[in-house]
Amino acid sequence: MRVKIGTYYYPEQWPRDQWERDLDNIVAAGLQLTHFAEFAWHALEPEEGRYEFGWLDEALDLCAQRNLEVILCTPTAVVPQWLLQKNPEILFQFSDGRRIRPGGRRHYSPTSPVMLEHTDRIVGKMAEHFGDRPGVVGWQIDNELSGSGIFDYCKETFDQSEHTHVAFRKWLKEKYGDIETLNAAWGNQFWRTDRTNFEQIRMPLDRRPDFANGHATLDASRFWSKVWADFTRRQVDLLRPHIGDRFTTTNFMSYHADLDPEDVSDVLDVTGIDVYPVASFDGPYETEAEYRTADPAMLDTVYNHMAASNAGNRWALLEVQPGQLNWSGVANRLAPGATKLMLWQAIAKGCEFITVYRWRQPLWGGEMHHETLVKHDGVTLSDAGIAFKEVAAELKAMAPENNATYEPLMVEPDGPVVGIAHELDQQWWTMTVPQQEGWSQSGWVQRWHESAGRLGLDTKIVRPDGSNWADCPVVVLPAVQMIEDDWPGKWRQYVEAGGHLVITCRTAWQNKLGHIHEAKLAEPIHDLIGGEIKTYDGLPVGNYEHVEMGGTRYDWRMWSEQVEPTDAEVWARYADGLNEGRAAVLSAKRGKGRVTFHGVYDRGPLSHAVMQRVADAAGLMTSPLPPRVRVYKRNGWTVRIDASSIKPSVEVIPPS
Repeated sequence: MRVKIGTYYYPEQWPRDQWERDLDNIVAAGLQLTHFAEFAWHALEPEEGRYEFGWLDEALDLCAQRNLEVILCTPTAVVPQWLLQKNPEILFQFSDGRRIRPGGRRHYSPTSPVMLEHTDRIVGKMAEHFGDRPGVVGWQIDNELSGSGIFDYCKETFDQSEHTHVAFRKWLKEKYGDIETLNAAWGNQFWRTDRTNFEQIRMPLDRRPDFANGHATLDASRFWSKVWADFTRRQVDLLRPHIGDRFTTTNFMSYHADLDPEDVSDVLDVTGIDVYPVASFDGPYETEAEYRTADPAMLDTVYNHMAASNAGNRWALLEVQPGQLNWSGVANRLAPGATKLMLWQAIAKGCEFITVYRWRQPLWGGEMHHETLVKHDGVTLSDAGIAFKEVAAELKAMAPENNATYEPLMVEPDGPVVGIAHELDQQWWTMTVPQQEGWSQSGWVQRWHESAGRLGLDTKIVRPDGSNWADCPVVVLPAVQMIEDDWPGKWRQYVEAGGHLVITCRTAWQNKLGHIHEAKLAEPIHDLIGGEIKTYDGLPVGNYEHVEMGGTRYDWRMWSEQVEPTDAEVWARYADGLNEGRAAVLSAKRGKGRVTFHGVYDRGPLSHAVMQRVADAAGLMTSPLPPRVRVYKRNGWTVRIDASSIKPSVEVIPPS
């Protein structure tokens, strides 16, 4: 069996006389691995310099007796209270000088010298003691690396401790060299906010849209990601001499902005993701299925992002929503079978292993209402527990030939793959300078995953520079607003060689500093798309106007660009409003391929129709599917996911 499946377990949180029962039940459910110690720093070091590893040795022995493999975690996500009492400067600091009150998780500043010193100590000791431990197959770094524990308390994203300001200045000096270059990069001549030395610079508070300097905030996002990446690398470097070929990983959060997975692509062996896609933040919804099951387009997007962010395309599903949540503000139940769909979709997208937070539902603490695989009595499987047991049995029956390694079951798509460009730089910019209320960069990337998936086409995330497009007959550039000077030339080469490129609105407006080109709007792509983008327009949230293509009217919302064709064919025009009659979608032959400009942020149907025309032009065989249905064909396997109702289903057909 190549894809292994397991669950988090916290022996330090439960009575010792229940450990064996719990581990026996994990094995009885067909699970092959578990996950220890991510929040256990205090249990491992109850006071400074006194290490108590015996309880974890005992738990590992019990796992070994049951052939239950273990992922060990570095425990830095929760700093012990004794350390915070002695060194409160470890804690995140707000702009008014207050430090966050300890008592939860993810409250430390990753630039704190004291935090780094103690991190080195606990991780180093664990590496020495547990590094070559049989049965330990991998190591997870920390937990959901980010300031997420801070954001729950206030909307300030970036630490305001002096050590963070110092680190930010150092990074800027290395990047820009001198203050004049920084002033030019940040556009400080506007409002004459010129700095005369680096000591005048302080870390911005957050990414919120306001009258702050967007260029400075973009740099702050890049720096903050590097800080978290360095913190990750630091721990991996401590582990590596002791752990042999055991894998390293960490668990990213869907669409989270603090750490760009690309920044650790050469550090982690396996990139991990946590998905909680039925949190129901975005209601009201049109159908019950939308708040009872996961949107396959959303999962495609985040799963693809993980694969694309790893140097070897290795990724795993480390946390998956097992049911009701404690933190979303909505206590909605999942439809029976919803968790199973998430698991099989991950398998179909090439994950190496799956785990879930967690085996037992807590009786106390901040997440006692977070559903798990076992209910509060400690023994009764929940709906998700039943789903995990079923999938484990199905995997064992389908692929029993290899029980020793961690490998994807389904890697290579059996048909064409649509590449969809994504990088966190674009998301960071539009978070700070959205220019339109309601704009969602991640949502726009997800929309194009939906459009391709609805045609039965597989998808992957690609880089916007064109460097990894060779195997994609169709590539989409969804609002790649900031570009390098040579990117349009690379895009043209791809098209002229036979590729089919979709360029959407808000592409090629600015350079990578965030400066708008001293030229016509988006002029670097005018010749490529066969038209001149004349104006852009936005609508108030909740308002819609229309575009007509092929005799059908489609809604558009929020954003549109009006383009005057030069040598391109007009596929769609605005059907009403101020822009009536003007071109909205163009398509032009270039060499052996075709480029299509999609000028609106639409609700979905227009994107689907444009994708169908592009796929037809590219000669791709499509199989249109209903909403929230996907079919994956990989390595001879077929997986059909149906999340269109409150009776979701999955069909898995092995190779014949």
